[in-house]
Amino acid sequence: MNVAKAAAMLSVSTALFVIHGAALGKGPSSEQAHFRAEDKTMPGLVALPPEALIILSKDTLAAWQIEESGGHAEQLFLASEVTLGGNGEKAYVVRGDGPLRSVDAPVFWIFAQTAHGLKLVLRAPADELILRKTHTFGHKDIDVLQGDSEPLLKTTFRFDGKQYELDRQTQAKLK
Repeated sequence: MNVAKAAAMLSVSTALFVIHGAALGKGPSSEQAHFRAEDKTMPGLVALPPEALIILSKDTLAAWQIEESGGHAEQLFLASEVTLGGNGEKAYVVRGDGPLRSVDAPVFWIFAQTAHGLKLVLRAPADELILRKTHTFGHKDIDVLQGDSEPLLKTTFRFDGKQYELDRQTQAKLK
């Protein structure tokens, strides 16, 4: 088989693999990038990692609910697995559920996998959280939207190499 024919077959095989993976919800295009506090569930739902629950037990908003949960703290949160950086390491977008979902200012927590374990890299009150396609220090930029009428408050966070920091706040219109 000549080199050109082998390269063409490899390209077709790769394309079919990507298409098949996307159809199964496993390809790069299937990752959730837009999260809404009002949604009853989250696409790509995964079990909340135990490390994240330990970190959340120190959060002022979540701590008392975790204590009152009677050993069922994992039911207070929804988690979706995402990729924040180009290294492909797992990260998690977490949102309160049950009594934590009904608070006036819903909160999203983002955890990233580091060499030393899971780390909380962003805690943001938001009605919507959007993982953008742009990157800073190798991690996706994040927009959060707050408010249910115009103008919305749009806050952009950028990764500083260790955690997400506020970059700017603007007013945005409903889409």
